[in-house]
Parts: sequence; structure tokens; C-alpha cells
Amino acid sequence: MTASERKIVRSWFTNAEAPPADPWDDILGNGRHRLWGAWNANNKLRLPILSDLLLYEDSIDAMGEEFRQSVLLSSKIGGLKIKEDGPVRTRSKAYFEHLESNAAQVQESPDTALEIEIALMASGHRDIDLTEPERSES
Repeated sequence: MTASERKIVRSWFTNAEAPPADPWDDILGNGRHRLWGAWNANNKLRLPILSDLLLYEDSIDAMGEEFRQSVLLSSKIGGLKIKEDGPVRTRSKAYFEHLESNAAQVQESPDTALEIEIALMASGHRDIDLTEPERSES
């Protein structure tokens, strides 16, 4: 690549222009054309994708504690959506360590446990049992 071409390609992946997504996202919105076919060329290639979730950590001070808890809970839910042996975990160790650090700070309660279960079921990461529980005869 020429110096001009390198400058153009680098500009595609700055924080302002990086393709934003997280591993559990079904689609990549902005940036998908820049990355199209990259893994066909080299399936071990590390792609410069900006975490949509972690990007918001910069706003925690301004947004307050409720927002902070939302980011932490979203980190926990996101981490649960990716299999322990998923290839993206080996490609993005620092990212998953950060998610796990956030998840460890979640304030556990029945409400957060329910919120996690609902989020995982809604995204297809937990099976929903629609059978009626057996009733005991008294």
C-alpha cells in the first residue's frame, strides 16, 4: 500500500469511524463493507471492531450510578451469550477479561437474575420451557 492508502485505511478504524459491534450482535452495521471478505482472505485475522457496549463506559461519570449498573449488567449478559470455548474468546482475551471484570461488579439480586434470564431467553441463548409444571395432589 502507498502511504496515502495506509492513511485512508487507518482512518476507517479510528474511534470515530471504527465498525461498532459486540460478538453477540447478529449484524455489523457501520463498517461491514470495509470488513467484507477479510476472514476469507485470512481466517486468523484480528479485526479492529470497537465494542458498542464498552464505548459507553466513557459516559458513566456523566450518566450516573444507574447507567453504570446497566453497563455492568449488559457486560455480564453479553459474556453469557458467548460460549466458553467460542473462538472469539481467544481472539479477544483483553475484551473478555474486561467484560468479566464488569460482570463481577454486578449487584446480585432476584431482579437482576430475572433480567439476565429474560435477556438470554429473548436473544435465544436460553431455552424456554413452556410445559406446565406437574401439580401435586394434596
